Amino acid sequence: MGEDLTHLLEEKIRQVKDFEQIDKKQLASDFAADLITEAEFLRLLKAEAATSFKDLEIVKMAQHYYVPLIYSKKEKVEYVRRIIGGVESEVKFIEDLIDYLQDHQPEADWMFSKLMKAWIMSIFRIITGQLIVTASFSRTLSFGFTRGGKKYKIVFVDPKGTAYADYQNKVDEFERIFTLDGQPRPYSHKDFEITFDLRLITDDINTVGGQISRLLAGQKRLQLFRTLALLMI
Repeated sequence: MGEDLTHLLEEKIRQVKDFEQIDKKQLASDFAADLITEAEFLRLLKAEAATSFKDLEIVKMAQHYYVPLIYSKKEKVEYVRRIIGGVESEVKFIEDLIDYLQDHQPEADWMFSKLMKAWIMSIFRIITGQLIVTASFSRTLSFGFTRGGKKYKIVFVDPKGTAYADYQNKVDEFERIFTLDGQPRPYSHKDFEITFDLRLITDDINTVGGQISRLLAGQKRLQLFRTLALLMI
């Protein structure tokens, strides 16, 4: 990507990062009264909550580990790394989440991000004290929830659900590491007690039976995010 396009992408990212709910009349008044500089006035005036660039969607979402959230419907974008996308179900999940958060806010502090293999190894080693080498959770979304205090819950969410044959390996690996006798295995890190959960998203919860059924949430938006809300501490 050329220098001009790189500069344009950086500018669009900056505009989304700078976005705040502001009163434009008050902003103009502050500028007229010399309370802010012309550069600050223009920066805030141009800021927007969401924008697009080539194959990318750029969204201001404070709960995403990196601000702004960047995702794409294209499987591989050469000029930017570690974004969400490439799989239709992942993009649909993110767009539903953005839509849901317009009118609903969970009663908890939370953040989320897409897990990359290097992060998984680091997180697992820090929390469990084990060097766990696994690709099972790669590209899974990770949600962290707390309501204050010393309890913290991490929920792995895979929007691809049972669409890929390795979903059973993901479930088996999760249960091996993060459950004990069918119950969440508590881990301690510093002063926190951390438990984990797993949700695979599927179009039809009735298509998979047996023990795995407890790990599935329906694809309908309200059912999906109500399920996530119930998983919060």
